[in-house]
Amino acid sequence: MFDRLMVPTSRASRARGPARSIVERLQEAVDGCIRQAPPVRRAFDWSFRSRTDGQVVVAQLPNLSLWIFIVASVVGASLDAGTSPAAAVRFVATLAIVWWATDELVRGVNPWRRFLGTAVLVTQLAALLR
Repeated sequence: MFDRLMVPTSRASRARGPARSIVERLQEAVDGCIRQAPPVRRAFDWSFRSRTDGQVVVAQLPNLSLWIFIVASVVGASLDAGTSPAAAVRFVATLAIVWWATDELVRGVNPWRRFLGTAVLVTQLAALLR
């Protein structure tokens, strides 16, 4: 499981009874809690917990690609829709959001973030094909 303590133990510390290490006792307690957790809790943890640090991650501060998309979208909204500068800014915004979505799909910290990246990529592909 993702909440498993990854601490190597020596052969001597694998003994039972009072000789067991604190790490082994904690590991058994964590495993017991995970097995007894309700299915909704397990699904939530699987979907939203970061695989690197265990924190719940639904949204983060925008990275460079998302900032480029935000700025290009704001600038594009202030330009006349039929002009060449508006088309160029819209193209930059589209590239930036595709860059962000691909990054989330490939390197997202949890399945929720990967799903967001996939949904944005599918939306952009559908917009391109219509």
